[in-house]
Amino acid sequence: MTSPPSRSCPDCDSSPAVDHVELCAGCGTCNECHPGWHRDGNLCIDCAEAEFAATDNR
Repeated sequence: MTSPPSRSCPDCDSSPAVDHVELCAGCGTCNECHPGWHRDGNLCIDCAEAEFAATDNR
C-alpha cells in the first residue's frame, strides 16, 4: 500500500516532508516563497488577513 503524495508548494515544489518547510493551509505556498507568514498558525499573511476580514464582517 502506497501513501498519497504529500502536498508541495505550487511555486517551488518544496514539500514539508522533504524540505522542512511549512505550507499555508489556505493557498499552499510555502514559507520560503511567501514573504509574510502569520505567527499564530499555518497561514501566510495574505490568507490570515483574508480570514480575519471574513470573520470581522460577520
